[in-house]
Amino acid sequence: MKNLYKIGVLTLLSFAVQGATAQYFWTFNPAEDANVVTFGGGQGGNAYLKFDISSIPAGATILGVTFECNVKTVASSWDGDAIFYNVHSQTWTEADMMTPVHALAKSDTTNQPAGFALGLGWTTSVDLTNIFMEDYAVGNTYCSILIRDPDDVTFAPPALPLADFDTLAVGNNASSQHIIFWARESVDPALQPKMNVNWCMDSESFITTAACDSFTLNATTYYASGLFTQVLPNATGCDSTINLNLTIGALDDSVYLTGTSLDSLVAVQTGVTYQWIDCDSGTDLVGETSQNLHVPYNGNFACIISQGSCIDTSDCIYVYIEGLEEGKPEKFNLFPNPASEIVKISTDLSFGGEVIYLTTISGKVVQRIQLNSSASAEFEVGDLPAGVYLIRCGNDHFFVGKLVVR
Repeated sequence: MKNLYKIGVLTLLSFAVQGATAQYFWTFNPAEDANVVTFGGGQGGNAYLKFDISSIPAGATILGVTFECNVKTVASSWDGDAIFYNVHSQTWTEADMMTPVHALAKSDTTNQPAGFALGLGWTTSVDLTNIFMEDYAVGNTYCSILIRDPDDVTFAPPALPLADFDTLAVGNNASSQHIIFWARESVDPALQPKMNVNWCMDSESFITTAACDSFTLNATTYYASGLFTQVLPNATGCDSTINLNLTIGALDDSVYLTGTSLDSLVAVQTGVTYQWIDCDSGTDLVGETSQNLHVPYNGNFACIISQGSCIDTSDCIYVYIEGLEEGKPEKFNLFPNPASEIVKISTDLSFGGEVIYLTTISGKVVQRIQLNSSASAEFEVGDLPAGVYLIRCGNDHFFVGKLVVR
């Protein structure tokens, strides 16, 4: 019979794994922002904004990036489209001149064809992850963006300092196709523009543990020792990697008879804790906690062996030693003997209800039955290997008979 390992440790491990991956929503206000004014077919507003993104740890999975601003003015012909660029510079400042800033290299454009700044108050762009990644992927401190109106045909900035005020403009002022939104210098800091970044981190954890026969982690069961890896995908897009160092150490629950009179039992497993028990009464044998048991009386015995959280119990072994019980053997009839299919036991004595055991020569119980009210019983032996067996009875009455199965 098997009484295997405790599972309390599994609950703790599962809790650690479930909390391994977290998702974050961070908002950044501009470190710098200013306007470049362009001419040539009107007066265009080009909004430059620089965000410090260095607080996001390297190796994060970027799930989404948007730009958000609070709109102060929407001109009558504004149609809601905007184009966003990544600006290839870490060093521009609000104190620079318009011409060199406007000449900075740009890439990874994202066009929002409709829906941007159609009314006063807060407005949000489409996803700008591609623009953000231009800087984050290479470890840059800043991510700079340029916002223009794709309908604005102006192109030439004057040789003047950047327009650094409390608002920023996008679009052509001359054609009433523009918007104005609050800059970082806004009198109300709550109205500053924002870059919103949604991110998470892949996580890695290490578990070293031992189990008896098997170990289950996140619905996967392992039956052998080794190093194993589980990758648990998170719904947000980040993974939890679990490295498992597992030792499986099943206990050997075998016991065997020994001694010149076959009057002792020995547990095969060494270096563990032992407790011998009486199988018939289900009680511990007081003080019998060594690897060997000198049998105190005739009966069925087993050994509970334990090591750490592993607990196992041997099969019950019937031991009969002549002279340990008083009285003479009762008269039982055993036939046929040898037997190949069925062997019958009967007696003319009145003790129905007695338990009869069919055991191997070494004492392992193969079958057990109870005498009926007429004090008779049958064993089916057709499936047993050929050999010599013992039929034993021993409570108020006792009997030992040798049976040959062929």
